[in-house]
Order: sequence, then structure tokens, then C-alpha cells
Amino acid sequence: MIPNGQILFIGGKLGNEHQSMKSLLTYDSNKDTWQITNTVGAAPQERTKHTAVSTSDGRVILFGGIINNVPALPQLAVLDTSKAPYQWVTLTEEDPIGAFSEHTAVMANNYMIFAFGKNESETKELKSNNKDIYKLNISDPLKYKWSLLASFEGKPTSTTSSNSSSSASTPIQTDVSVGNSSFSKNFELKARWVVTIVVVIVALICISIFAVYRTRQYRNKNRVKNTYQHKLSSNDELDKNYI
Repeated sequence: MIPNGQILFIGGKLGNEHQSMKSLLTYDSNKDTWQITNTVGAAPQERTKHTAVSTSDGRVILFGGIINNVPALPQLAVLDTSKAPYQWVTLTEEDPIGAFSEHTAVMANNYMIFAFGKNESETKELKSNNKDIYKLNISDPLKYKWSLLASFEGKPTSTTSSNSSSSASTPIQTDVSVGNSSFSKNFELKARWVVTIVVVIVALICISIFAVYRTRQYRNKNRVKNTYQHKLSSNDELDKNYI
């Protein structure tokens, strides 16, 4: 779904026919209507087994996929939906990682995280499952840079060195640590407030109990005093009557 509430169906097949990238089936979630949206610019090849993710500024990033069992070209394409008509833009791709299909992709701030799938760059006999996780820096709308985020085999790919992959991972790690630090500080502050409130409540209860105790003690003393004085008065009257 793009920011204006529309859901774009990009690529895929209807029956045995690949769907055009120039005319996209669109569902408007605000109006509950379907329509065909025509695009401008150099549309990429039709494809299946690809991914398409949207950004907060209205870009749709298309990656991977195949057509007739060969990689669709270009593997990376961007559709700008920030203004009408929607336009396929020309971009620069740095350190391309090859062709893939059946993978997954999600957005995380200014990065598209890519994982799993099949490596379509290899020959049919050598095709293997992707064991690396990559990230695509999308901060520049016209220049997109790939870098290795993690490898299950523990070795860097040809697209980046171990140093660059380590430094490339830093922004995400930093965001996580900052988030954890902020959470810890907020939790500690809330815990202090809770302890303070509990202490105040306990103190008020103790003061109330002490006040009730003192009041009852004072009343008991007065009751004993009044009883004693009443007895003295009664004895005085008896003595007078006796005399």
C-alpha cells in the first residue's frame, strides 16, 4: 500500500499471461474501488517471483523476479507514485548483487532489507538458495547502494568487503542500541515513580493508623477519667446522706 491508500498489483500472471508493468491493477482502499492505473517512463519487464515494497515518500521499489525462467530486466526498478501520472524512474545501482527470485524484502527506515530466495545469476544446474542478507540504501532517490548485512556462511560476497559490511551494519545496530537505552531509561524512571508512590501510600496508611490509635487512646482516658469522677461524686453524696 502506498501513502495515498492505494494498493498496486505489480507484475505476476493472470492465467498464463504476464501482467504489464505499464498498466497496473489498483485498489483504492479509501473509496473501495478498483481501477487500471497507467504509468509513464521506461517500464521494466513483466515478471513473477519478485518483491515490491513501498516507502514513506511514495516510491515503490521493485526487485528480482523472472520471466520465462530467466531473470527479468532490470532486476531493480523504482516507481514514483508521489505525483500523477505514476512514473518509472531511471536510477543508478551501486554494487549490484545479481539476480534473485522467490525472496523476501521489507523496509526499515532508509533501507530495504533483502533475504532468502534463489540466486538466478547462476546456471540452471548450479542455482542455489541465497544464504546472505543484504540491505539497499534508498536515502538517495536516484542512487541505490547494496551492501552485505549478514551471511550464514560467515564470508563476505564480492559486492563488499568485510570492513564495509561491518560499517554498513552500524546504522541498524546503532538504532537498536539507542532504542534499548531509551527504553531502559524510561523503564527506570517509571519504576522510580512507582516506588515513590508506594512509599507515600504506605506512609499515609501508617499515619492514619497512628492517628486512629491516638484518638481511641485519648477517648479511653477521658472515659476512665469521667467514670472515676462519677464514682467520687457518688461517694460524696453517700457520705453526706449518712451524716
